[in-house]
Amino acid sequence: MNIHFANRPGPVTAISKPYSDIPHPSGPDYIDRPIITDWLQQELNKSPSRAALVGLGGIGKSKLAIRYAEQVCKESPDTYIFWVNSATKDTFVQGFRRISEKLGLPNEYGVGTDMLRQVFNWLRDGENGPWVMILDNADDYFVFRNKRTNSDVTPAIDSGMLDSFLPQTGNGRILITSRSLDTARILALSLDNTLVVPEMEENQARLLFRRKLGDLGESDEISRRVVLTLNCIPLCISQAAAYIQNLQPRMTCAKYLEKFNGRNFVFLSSRDSEGRYNPDAKNKEVEIKTWQITFNQIRDERQSAAGLLSLMSFFQPQGIPEWVLQKHYSEMVNENSSIDIGHNGEDEFENDLTLLRDYSLVTVAEDAKSFQMHSLVQSFTRSWLEASHEDHKWRRCFQQLMIKSFPEDWLENWSACGELTPHIEPLVNTTACQLEDGGETIRFLELLRKVGGYKHATAMYETALKIFTKAEQLAVQKLGEDHEQVYKIAASKAPSLGNSGSVAAAEAAALEAYKGLTRILGVDNPTTRYTGKIYASSLEMTGKLDEAQAIYLEVLESQKRVTNSEFIGLGVTLMGLGNIAYRTRHHAEAERLYSLAYQSGFYSNGLTSPFTITSLGRVALVLVAQEKWAEAEPIIDEAVEQHIEVMGPDHPNTLEARSLQASKLVYQKRFREAEDMLCRVLEAKRKVLGPEHPSTISTLMLYRDVLTRQGK
Repeated sequence: MNIHFANRPGPVTAISKPYSDIPHPSGPDYIDRPIITDWLQQELNKSPSRAALVGLGGIGKSKLAIRYAEQVCKESPDTYIFWVNSATKDTFVQGFRRISEKLGLPNEYGVGTDMLRQVFNWLRDGENGPWVMILDNADDYFVFRNKRTNSDVTPAIDSGMLDSFLPQTGNGRILITSRSLDTARILALSLDNTLVVPEMEENQARLLFRRKLGDLGESDEISRRVVLTLNCIPLCISQAAAYIQNLQPRMTCAKYLEKFNGRNFVFLSSRDSEGRYNPDAKNKEVEIKTWQITFNQIRDERQSAAGLLSLMSFFQPQGIPEWVLQKHYSEMVNENSSIDIGHNGEDEFENDLTLLRDYSLVTVAEDAKSFQMHSLVQSFTRSWLEASHEDHKWRRCFQQLMIKSFPEDWLENWSACGELTPHIEPLVNTTACQLEDGGETIRFLELLRKVGGYKHATAMYETALKIFTKAEQLAVQKLGEDHEQVYKIAASKAPSLGNSGSVAAAEAAALEAYKGLTRILGVDNPTTRYTGKIYASSLEMTGKLDEAQAIYLEVLESQKRVTNSEFIGLGVTLMGLGNIAYRTRHHAEAERLYSLAYQSGFYSNGLTSPFTITSLGRVALVLVAQEKWAEAEPIIDEAVEQHIEVMGPDHPNTLEARSLQASKLVYQKRFREAEDMLCRVLEAKRKVLGPEHPSTISTLMLYRDVLTRQGK
C-alpha cells in the first residue's frame, strides 16, 4: 500500500512578539476625553480587570476603546491587544479565530469548533504575558449565552456559552463597548464596572469640529452653533464636517444649519411606542438628520455610490470583504438593470468607495482588505430604504451576492466560508414572502444548504440543524412537499440529526430523501447517488449493516457505470463499505477498501482535502486493528497533524485520530503519555459528541485500560 504524504512546513509555534489588532488608529483628529480615559485606567488596573463603556451609537465608545488600546501599546509594548467584534456569534468566533491564527496557534491547537477553548487556555496562561481584549459592539447578551443550553451534548458555540471563554486572570484586561446597560453590566461582572458615555463637552465638540473641518475661515460662534445643534455627538460632527468640506466653497456652516433646521425629518419620535418620553430620541433625531443630509447629497452627486452604501448596509458592520464587492460589482450592474451602480466595474467601485470614505461613511480596515461602517449608518440607511420602498430590492441584491460568493466546494474553501458566514447569518431569518418564485428561491435554498453543510463540517450540529430546518420550511412553502429541493435539504440535514443523537430521525429523513430523488431524478443521477450514500451512512449509525452495505453496493454499481473506474470519484462509497467491513471484523477487506478510498480522494481532491485526510485516518485505524504497527505509526502521526491543521483539534475525526495516536503510545508502553492524551480526548469527545456517544464510550474504555495497566 502506497501512502503519499504532503510536503509540509515545520510546526508553527506561538509567536513571542506581542501585537496590536485594533481595526484602525484613532487618528490625528482624536479629541481627548480625560474623565473617561482616567476612569478606564482606574477600572482596568484593579480586579476583576473589566470595564464597559455604554451609550448611544455614535457617541464615541469604540474610538475611546481604540485610544485606550493605543495608550497601553505605548506604555507597555509587551502587551497583546485583541479586538473582537461581538455583534453576533459568528463575528465573535471569527475574532477568536483571528487571535488563534495571529498567535501562531493553528498547527498546535487548531482552528476548529472548539478553537475557542484553546484561545481561552492561552489567555489564562500567565506565562504568555499581559493582554487587553476589546469586545466591541457587545449589544446583545444572547450572543454570549443562549436562553436555553445543551452544553453536555453540543459544541461550545452551539451551547450558547461564549462568555465562558472570557477568562478572569491577573495578566488580562477586558474592555466592552455596548449600547445595552444590562449586557454591559453582566459582561463587566458588576454595574460598578460600567460607565455611561455622555455627549462631548462643548469645548471638546468644537475642537473636534475644527479639526475635521480644517481652516475654512468660519467664525467660532457659527461653529459653536453647529456643534450645539448636533448635540455634541462625535459621529454627527464628523459627518457634518465632511459634508461641508466636500462641498466647499458652495457650502458653509451657516448654510448647513439652514439646511438642517429647514427640513422636517420624521424618522423617530421623542416618545416610545407606549407614549413615554425617550431621553435618547432627541440625539437619534439629530443623528438621522445629519445622515440624511449627507445621503441626499451623495444621491445627487453620484447615484451609484448611494447604491453601494445601500448594498453595504446589509452586511455586518465590520469585516466587509473587498473581494466580494469588487468581484461582483460589474455583475450586479449587468444582472440587475433596476440597480444603477455604474458600468465599468472596478473603476466605478473605486470611485464610489472613495466618495463614501470622503463623507466619513465607510472606513478601510487595518488589513486593507475589508471595510467597516458604523452600525448606525447602516441602520439609518436601512430605515430610509424601507421608507422609500427600496428595502426589498437591495435585500435581494445582497442575497444574490451572497449566493454567488459562497463557495460551491466549501470543504476546500474554509477561509472564505468563515469570512462570509457572519454576513449570511441574518439571511437565515428570511421569510417565504421575501423570496421571488422559481429559480431565485432554489438558489437561495442552495445557499442555506451549503452554509448548513459548512456548519456541520465544523461540528456545529445544532446550528446546522436550525439552518436546514429553516431551509426545509421555506422549500415546502415555496415549492411544495414533493420537490427535488425539499429532498436534497432533508438529505443534507440527516447527518446533523445523527450527530446530534437523533439517529432514528436521521435514518427516516435520509430514506425519504433517497426514495423521493430516485423517483424524481432516477437512480443514476449524481444527486440521487449522493443521497444514497447519506442513507447508507444513517443505516450504519443505527447498526443496520447489511442494509447499509446493500445501498452502498447499489450506489457503487451506479457510479461505476458512469465513471468507468475502480476508485476515482468513488471515495465516499468505498469508505462506507470499508466501515462496514471494519465493524464486521473483516479487517483485510476494510484495509483494501479504505486504501482505495484514500487513492480516490488523492486523485480527485488532492492530499490535503478533508476527505483524503479522513481516509488516511481510516487506513491507520484498520492497520492498528491488525497490529501492523510498523506501517501504522507514521500514518497515524501524519493523519493527526493533517486533521488538526485542516479540521481543527476538536473535530470528531481529529479526536478519532488522536485516539489512534494514544493507542500507538500504549503499544510503545508509554502509558503516562497515553493517559494524558486520552484524558484530553475524552474531555473533548464528551463536549463535542456527548457522554453516551459510542466513540466517547470507546475512548473511555481505552482510558480505563491504560489506568489499569499502571495499577491505578
